[in-house]
Amino acid sequence: MGRNLDDDAWLSYFQLCARHALCNTHLLRELRFLHEQLEQGWAGELRTALQGVCHQHKAATLTPAEKAAFLVRFDALVEAGLVSNPAAEPVPKQRGRMKQSPGRNLALRCQKHRDKVLRFLLEEGVPFDNNQAGLQVLAAQLARIDTDRQEWSELHNPAALLTARCRPA
Repeated sequence: MGRNLDDDAWLSYFQLCARHALCNTHLLRELRFLHEQLEQGWAGELRTALQGVCHQHKAATLTPAEKAAFLVRFDALVEAGLVSNPAAEPVPKQRGRMKQSPGRNLALRCQKHRDKVLRFLLEEGVPFDNNQAGLQVLAAQLARIDTDRQEWSELHNPAALLTARCRPA
C-alpha cells in the first residue's frame, strides 16, 4: 500500500489497492453548488475554510494550533450539514435505501471519508487535488492523438507513401 491514489469518491475506486485521498477540487465544486444553488450555508463556510487551510498549507504558514482548529471546524460544519439535511423518512412498502438529498450525501461522504478528504493536511506529499495527475493523463492522450493523426495522414496520403518508399535506405 505504498501508492497514493487521489481520486473523486466513486465507489469502484476504493476497490483499488492503494492509499486513497479524495480530490478536493471535486469537493469544492460540490460545496459551491450546495451553497449557491441550494442555499446551504454550512457548505459555503466549509468551502471557504478548506480553501483557506489549503493556501496556508501550501505556503507553509499553517501552525499546529490552526490545523487543530480547522479540524474541529471541519467536523462541526459537516455535522451542521447533517442537521440541515435530515435523513429521508422511509416510505412504507418501499424496499432498498431511501434516496437522500445532495447535501446529506455530501455531508455523509465527508464524515465517512474524513481521513481521505483531509489526507493532504495530515500527511506530507499528498496533494490537495488531482489536477497534476489529470494534466499528465491529458498530455499523454494528446500525444497519442497527435501520433495517431500523423500515422493516419501518412497512410491516406499517396504522395507521402510514394516518398516514403523512394527514400534511400
